[in-house]
Amino acid sequence: MSDLNFLEKEKGFLRYRRDDCWGGYQVDFDRRTAFINPSIASPVNLGISLLSVEQNAEKDYTLKIKEAFHLRVDKITKRMKDMGKRGIKSLFTKGIRWAIDTAFGIEEDMQTTEFSGVFSFSDPTVISYEAFGVAKDVIMDLSDFEIKLWRMDFNEMKMPLKNTDMAVTVLGGAGRFSDIVVDGLKKVEYSSDEGRANYSALACVANYAWARRQIVKGIMEMSVFDVFGKSVRTRKICDMSLNIVYDNGRSLVYRKNAIRKFSPFETADLDLRSGKDGIKRHLPSHIAIPHLCKYENELAIVDGNGEMGRMVLIDQLPT
Repeated sequence: MSDLNFLEKEKGFLRYRRDDCWGGYQVDFDRRTAFINPSIASPVNLGISLLSVEQNAEKDYTLKIKEAFHLRVDKITKRMKDMGKRGIKSLFTKGIRWAIDTAFGIEEDMQTTEFSGVFSFSDPTVISYEAFGVAKDVIMDLSDFEIKLWRMDFNEMKMPLKNTDMAVTVLGGAGRFSDIVVDGLKKVEYSSDEGRANYSALACVANYAWARRQIVKGIMEMSVFDVFGKSVRTRKICDMSLNIVYDNGRSLVYRKNAIRKFSPFETADLDLRSGKDGIKRHLPSHIAIPHLCKYENELAIVDGNGEMGRMVLIDQLPT
């Protein structure tokens, strides 16, 4: 049975849309009658972020960056291994904000992250003791991350990036923490107390995933500075969630291996109590953040006008 056939039979089904970039889909359900089904969006907030480095993408440079990255990871792992339940709880509630406040990035990184990198409706009290332990164990276990280094190849494309510059993609999420939380949740009516509790638990997972991706982005940025000095400009271009579930005030939305385009300076404070999405737009909604698409064995970066430029793989970091 295809995904579409399965989802169309679910209570509250409204619409189904394929995603041209990643081969997945987005499905909308009537929030009044929908069920919260954690398995659809699992692993929760698996996503990809893109960091640009204004430095020629040469093979020799990538080897130095890889070495610096692993040295940084070792140091930071030692620093964070004693993080207690209170610290992990902060990741569940603050998301990317926790990482930025802990020096893994800058304020502007939130503007290029979908939903600004935090769901405010998270509730750590619904997370089990066992799941807390897993979150503590895997915070710096990067084995579930895929980190790749690329060369920008834009030709005549007018992008706010330079041709032949280096780019870094960070693909990952909440790791085993997502699995253990999702496995402990039942498929229930979204409007029920248990359904809202499940929604809050998934928000904790999403926030944890945003924090972890931002930590890796921050470590990569530190590694670039270690190699080239702080005069080299780095910039977070985008952070996109591939698997996510959220209430947009009109419907309960699931994305599975799919992205959506979003505008700069657009923030979302989804309010499950009022049913309003709380989105504030300070610029016209048609001005879009660049986003990433798969293109054969490469990645493509697509600007707000739909123009596409290649990213050519030059190396990968074992994690």
